Amino acid sequence: MASSPTIVKSGRTSCSGTIRSATTRRRRPPGAWVNKSLILLRGSLRGNARHVYEVVDDDTYNMKIQFSPDAEGWADVLTGVYRRIH
Repeated sequence: MASSPTIVKSGRTSCSGTIRSATTRRRRPPGAWVNKSLILLRGSLRGNARHVYEVVDDDTYNMKIQFSPDAEGWADVLTGVYRRIH
């Protein structure tokens, strides 16, 4: 029986997630829920990226991609509102 994949943090300075088998040591994913928002972080040599998905209701969520060279102040790169069409 195949094991289900697990998202883990890869690299010492990177926060990007990779998929490995369940036999790999489990680590905390690079993100967390804060109230109704899922915040995912990713670091690189150029700076840090933050993806924010905010649940508005069952049919709508807001999405933001932000950048920060020092992880202190965040600047919006892309924003959007996604709605389900019935």
